[in-house]
Amino acid sequence: VLLVDGREHHSKKVIAKLQMSGIPSEERHLPIGDMAWVAKSGTCEVMLGTIIERKEVHDLALSLFGTRYNEQRLRLQNCGLSQVFLLVEGDTKDVSNCPHDTLQMAMMETRIELGFQVVQTRHLEDTVRFLKSVHRRILQRAFPSAFGQTVTTSLPTFSSPTTARRKQKRRRRSIQKRSKQDRRSFEEMIFDDPPEPPPGASRFISYQELKCKVEKDREEGTKTINAIFCGMLKQIPKVSNATVQTLAQAYPTPDALFRALDGLNVVEGKNMLS
Repeated sequence: VLLVDGREHHSKKVIAKLQMSGIPSEERHLPIGDMAWVAKSGTCEVMLGTIIERKEVHDLALSLFGTRYNEQRLRLQNCGLSQVFLLVEGDTKDVSNCPHDTLQMAMMETRIELGFQVVQTRHLEDTVRFLKSVHRRILQRAFPSAFGQTVTTSLPTFSSPTTARRKQKRRRRSIQKRSKQDRRSFEEMIFDDPPEPPPGASRFISYQELKCKVEKDREEGTKTINAIFCGMLKQIPKVSNATVQTLAQAYPTPDALFRALDGLNVVEGKNMLS
């Protein structure tokens, strides 16, 4: 089942189009992200390792001017789900309040620095087509017996880190071999490396475990002095996230920064912070 956050833009319209496309979907207030797949068995709900943060191009542009974008990315990175999509809907050239190159750079940084899968769609219908393809790939991965594949269990099982590394090597060799053949779809390329729990973990987390983890991380992450200090620094115009992180590591609190600047003139202060 594809869970769609009820606070998502036009969530009811999105769910209606998903159901028309044959994707079982359900509206819910997700603790993180905008869309996520779960496998249900009675009252138990298991996260299937894939979560999507969906942003329209105008929303992406607005989020870059505050702390929301960086905070969302950080929470997604630490949520415990190994495959994260940033789905950007619309044409970045149509945004008037943010340069096209800035939006493209933000998406590229998310892909390179955090390892998220970044997908851009033209409109809602295009997004639904993409979700339908991903949904089928998740079904093939999680319930291979329904697609004529020989398996011993319905959900994927995971072994030791050493075994996982051997599997990854075999997959890479298989990918290199197939790359000489016909090009496959983007979704198939994405799922060459199916999402797995962290090395040593035996299973995916449940929905309730995800919810508790995100709530705990959010509470702990926003109450520390360092987190508050980072939020203050991010409000300064033209101060990048990399600069904020560097300053916060060198000076964990405002008091530490003020003590370092104490007794320095303006030029010396600028040189110290440069």
